[in-house]
Amino acid sequence: MITGLYPEDEAAMNDSFTPKTCHRLVEKAIKLLIKNYAFPDIAETMAAHIQKKLTEGCYDDCRKPSELGEKITGDMLAISKDLHLTIYYSPEEAAILSQKAKRTNLDEVYSTHWWTQVHSDNYGIQKVEYLVGNIGYIDLRYFAPLPQGGETAIAAMNFLSHCDALIFDLRQCGGGDPFMVQLFESYLFSENKTPKLLISLYCRSKDQAQQVWTLPYVPGARLPDISVYVLTSKRTFSGGEDMAYTLKHHGRACIVGETTGGGAHSVTARALDKEFVIILPDGYPTHPVTQSSWEVIGVQPDIEVPREQALQTAHTHALESLSKKSKDRHRTRALKWYLQCVDAIYKPYKVDVFLLKQYTGEYRGYEVKIKDKALVLSRKGRQDDWPMIPITDTIFTADEDYNARFEIGEDGRAVALIWLGRDDETEIRYARTAK
Repeated sequence: MITGLYPEDEAAMNDSFTPKTCHRLVEKAIKLLIKNYAFPDIAETMAAHIQKKLTEGCYDDCRKPSELGEKITGDMLAISKDLHLTIYYSPEEAAILSQKAKRTNLDEVYSTHWWTQVHSDNYGIQKVEYLVGNIGYIDLRYFAPLPQGGETAIAAMNFLSHCDALIFDLRQCGGGDPFMVQLFESYLFSENKTPKLLISLYCRSKDQAQQVWTLPYVPGARLPDISVYVLTSKRTFSGGEDMAYTLKHHGRACIVGETTGGGAHSVTARALDKEFVIILPDGYPTHPVTQSSWEVIGVQPDIEVPREQALQTAHTHALESLSKKSKDRHRTRALKWYLQCVDAIYKPYKVDVFLLKQYTGEYRGYEVKIKDKALVLSRKGRQDDWPMIPITDTIFTADEDYNARFEIGEDGRAVALIWLGRDDETEIRYARTAK
């Protein structure tokens, strides 16, 4: 979202920026607050507060448009504690919003403003992959408008349809379209005759209440039975919090990370005049379980860890939970093998280079060598180096199906390379080739 001009452009506006600008802007803001803000009583209190500040001349000393916007925003925030409510200087965006207000065709609305660029961000979906142990992972930075990003979201969920657990990474998610949130959530509940009420939304400007239910149909397979994890941080806000809060209180996800920002209200961006924009919260959600929302308080995690540790914690927790539930001996062994790999990936084990040199050499059809102070494994005559990630001084994870253990001789040098099977207790010994 555009938040103003560059400093040199703003400075050029100073000559035309007068105390009259302050009075005009505050008066328009007061009218919009009283008419549209989600909570009428708070709107009245805010309006009286900034009117008092205006009368006392508190805004007359503002010399830059951005300074005025920040000052009024701060005074409104002191009363409302509403982190969505903002006034800022941006003639370009004010012009766009003025034109948008005249449009009734949704395609025309989405053809303007910064939504025209969301395709270059893959509609907010930063990454989709399978982590070690068949754990699905999707990194969501924002929820793009459903008409534009829906097909991409559907493709992502279908790609992950065979995972045994699923992690939504919302640590950098600042919000977006609630109907895109609804689509993602619908994949996580069963297809019952009666859909599940996810959340209710009230819009004061329209005096309209709306219930958001799971969709009766989603393209592809649903995932109603797998464990779901949502990663959060202090930056997680608005639509990201909607997803975390809704799934948490429906008992559908484990929240891992930090308490979120605390912005629950739905907003509308409006042009105050030709130069200023107001982000106006004109509605609020109510969860059917809590009869409340995450406004101000944020979404509290089930497992509280610093944001940097959230992915490792969720990934490990998912594998441990699957291991506890497993009744198949081979599956249980594989999951323990995956847990070793996860530890090696997130907590790299350091092995002295001198010791690594004792492992280099040929082991029948394989060769172990050092690259960039780390071991790599390759098959002779092929260009297929596999990084060997240390788990202990002698055990390394080498590919998707095996770990490798070096058998050490009396002189401290490796005499054999032993493949350790993932799914069973199979061990294959490759003696070191004498030179």
